[in-house]
Amino acid sequence: MVVFLVSAPGKEKGEYVKTKLTEKIGSAAKYMAFKLGLRQYARKSRRIIKEHFGFVRPFRKALAQSLFISHIENSYNLMQDYMRSYSEKNVQIVKQGAMPKEKSEPILVCVVKNDLRRVKEHLSHHRKIGVRHFAYIDNGSADGTDKWLKEQKDVSLFTVSEAYNGFRQRGWERQVLDIFGYDRWYLIVDSDEFFAYPGVESIPITQYISYLQSKKIEAVFAPMIDMYANGPVFNQGSDRGGLGFRDEYCYFDTDTYKIHTLRHTQRTIGGPRLRTYGLKNYLAKYPLIKVQKPYMPMTHDIYPFKLSRQTSGAAAFLLHYKFLSEDYDRFINWSNVPGSEIKAENDIYLQAYRDNPDLSFYYDGSCELTNSKDLLKINICDRAFFDGLSSFRLEK
Repeated sequence: MVVFLVSAPGKEKGEYVKTKLTEKIGSAAKYMAFKLGLRQYARKSRRIIKEHFGFVRPFRKALAQSLFISHIENSYNLMQDYMRSYSEKNVQIVKQGAMPKEKSEPILVCVVKNDLRRVKEHLSHHRKIGVRHFAYIDNGSADGTDKWLKEQKDVSLFTVSEAYNGFRQRGWERQVLDIFGYDRWYLIVDSDEFFAYPGVESIPITQYISYLQSKKIEAVFAPMIDMYANGPVFNQGSDRGGLGFRDEYCYFDTDTYKIHTLRHTQRTIGGPRLRTYGLKNYLAKYPLIKVQKPYMPMTHDIYPFKLSRQTSGAAAFLLHYKFLSEDYDRFINWSNVPGSEIKAENDIYLQAYRDNPDLSFYYDGSCELTNSKDLLKINICDRAFFDGLSSFRLEK
């Protein structure tokens, strides 16, 4: 029997193991134990793939690569949540809209829960950049989010009652991809992520996708740019009640982000969370993808590995509105959820606020976002990519 895990090229696997060895393992003895552990997880992975083979067969090679990386990054058990969630097919259709006429017209896919104010801004923004088809998956909202979405003519609405974690979310999204089909473009984002690129005001997303296709790019590397206000991180009451929070949360860092290029992917760290909390969060995703059945989009990675390095830097950005005033209560709720994979991170935010309620992301180097061209000031842009996009627009 072929061992599925060897579908990841040996050099890629070896390079990544060495990187994690330097960061986490340290000694030769621990490295040998780690390599022996890989054999055990290879057996587990083969067994898991076999158990779910009827569901995962089309993307089993991508899944094998993902299982390998999840073992290294201590999320292996959560990957099993992904497979269970996907194979149970528990996403239910509430309302399904018309299919896009062209496969180059992207379908936005987003999981939401109790986020009505942000969802209204989210839908408005993506409509403005040219998205015409939306698929929201509601995870048990009690604030009217699901009812409001059901009234929107361009929205297909789905529901799922399973308890949330990030890996289950990817399983729910995969079920929606099964419904709408493959060999088409999807924009897979969270409700606090607003997709943007320099020139977005005059270059609609369908034209942007035409440029991607001319460059044979199927997955867009998009760092998450944390947006913040000129004031305390959790300014209780400053922006409550209104929908236009983006007018206040209009500042971002331009020179504090770094890209770590690995054999299998690109990772971005930095921004105000590194400056303020010392956190090295992974701040990049592959949100815009021409998804084929063998592909496997995950939170910060895309499998197979070959899709992850099609540009030499940022080809778009996710404007990340994670720290609105009401998110203080959201972080408290998440910290009280048993087994939450983001509890430790949320506790850091909450404790920092308790220690210093006036703590702010804003500093002398903050830049105000007045239009999308300001994004070119970010130090991790793929300049050649955006120069080509501008020229492509003029030629068309």
